[in-house]
Amino acid sequence: MLKFHETVILLGSFVLIITFLFSLRIRSKFKIQNPLNYFFIIPFIGILSSVNAVFTNVLILYGIELGGFIERLFVLFDLLFWVYFFHKIGIRLLLKRKYEILLFIVISAIIAFIFINFRTNNYHHYIISTLLIIEISLSLIYINTLFSSPPKKLLIKNPIFLIVTGLLIKCALAIPTHLVSEIMYVTNNTKFYQLIFPVSNIAILLMYAHFIYAFFCIKNEHENIVQLNPEIQAS
Repeated sequence: MLKFHETVILLGSFVLIITFLFSLRIRSKFKIQNPLNYFFIIPFIGILSSVNAVFTNVLILYGIELGGFIERLFVLFDLLFWVYFFHKIGIRLLLKRKYEILLFIVISAIIAFIFINFRTNNYHHYIISTLLIIEISLSLIYINTLFSSPPKKLLIKNPIFLIVTGLLIKCALAIPTHLVSEIMYVTNNTKFYQLIFPVSNIAILLMYAHFIYAFFCIKNEHENIVQLNPEIQAS
């Protein structure tokens, strides 16, 4: 019988693959605008991260410890995509574009330096929490901007809102989990560490569930447009 954390991982892997396949189908079948056109990158990074976790345990048997380094790179790519995502939906940290690009390059260089210069397999949860705080900040800026004027459609059917909400929920649950996990890891409390860490996987599962629902909304919206405009179907 599967243990709790094993069940969560198995279910999460299934949802992750469904999200990736659905995002590819949405991209190929419907004409969607950036950044949703490239959104398949997020579940793809998740799949690569899962594969890396499996191979890490195998490579350690041969004295090769690259899992932590590769995982940090995936986390970095994930953050960079979210910065790109929020930039494309109109969230800007600075008013002048040239300063935005400079800020983006500087932040990327700093994060890359931090990740690369830590020991290969040393997993720092407080670093991950810092990156999650950045994503939370961008999510809250978007929500504040969204509610500054009346929404044009029901939020429950707004794909961007659903995606940002999923990200916000994941980050809000993952931050305390990573911080507690860091404490448990440092104090060698292995039993409690194994109990608390699956919460971060549940947070990721909730995020991908929001993504899947967002893709359904895109699909339904496109089908409604076709029904209301028969000439689109004829073309």
